[in-house]
Amino acid sequence: MKNSKVEKVLVILPSNIGDVVLGLPVVDVVLAMFPAAEVSIVVGPRAQPLLAGNPVFRSVRIYDKRATFFQKIAFFLDLRKDFFDIVVDLRNSFLPFLLRARRKTGPVNTWKGCHWKDRYLERLAEFLGPFPERIPLRALSCSTPMPAAPAPGYVLVAPGAADNRKRWPAGRFLEVIRWLVEERGERVVIVGDKRDKEAFVFSEAKIPSGVTDLLGQTSLRELAAVVHGAKQAVTNDSGVMHMASYFGVPTVAVFGPTDPGAYGPWSAGSHYIRRGSDISSVSARDVLEIL
Repeated sequence: MKNSKVEKVLVILPSNIGDVVLGLPVVDVVLAMFPAAEVSIVVGPRAQPLLAGNPVFRSVRIYDKRATFFQKIAFFLDLRKDFFDIVVDLRNSFLPFLLRARRKTGPVNTWKGCHWKDRYLERLAEFLGPFPERIPLRALSCSTPMPAAPAPGYVLVAPGAADNRKRWPAGRFLEVIRWLVEERGERVVIVGDKRDKEAFVFSEAKIPSGVTDLLGQTSLRELAAVVHGAKQAVTNDSGVMHMASYFGVPTVAVFGPTDPGAYGPWSAGSHYIRRGSDISSVSARDVLEIL
């Protein structure tokens, strides 16, 4: 199928925010290879605000696994109306078999020993053929500025994670922040959602000057803009870590129960630290030695 004859493409992304960001390089390839096509996205409810409103997409549709049977049927029937030329499924779902697409991807390889970003891209290459190494980043918009964020060039600290087992102790993040401010003279921005704010409480006496606390204050799109403005990031294994990797921000990530080989930071100059499945085994000194 010639690229010029492809009019509609659907990309089905995973549900969790971090997994969605891992799939965005695939979306960027699709946008680059089919510049005249209308590209639509299917994504879970939590990640939808991250992509909604980006003008490169015709639509960003929510597939909710918790929806009723009849709601799911209505969703499938609505998708079928579009007659997509290509369906790229990164969820390994049954959706491609229900849609009347001219071409569909098969299952994504789930074998261990390969990073998930690379698995997604390799599956796309098998389906579409080779594509250029340098692809413009268009899938994740960073055009929604956060008024409270400082000028670009700060160090981003993200103490949150979806799973408590992946949360490095808040006190150790605080040690790193103090070192960044007092020893390196850095401007530091702390980001996370409201849950992170509750779990990572600072007192006024503990916050060094030069730290901007944005915990619980950003939308997902504002968060993306803040991440884009960082020169370096310190994170857990989280969606913010993957956003930083997507934008090419060098990242130091602290890992516990998850496999860094499959889910670690993937931007140039990044590092991960893991001392077994218990994330509290990583000391602040371990992180400072890399920074």
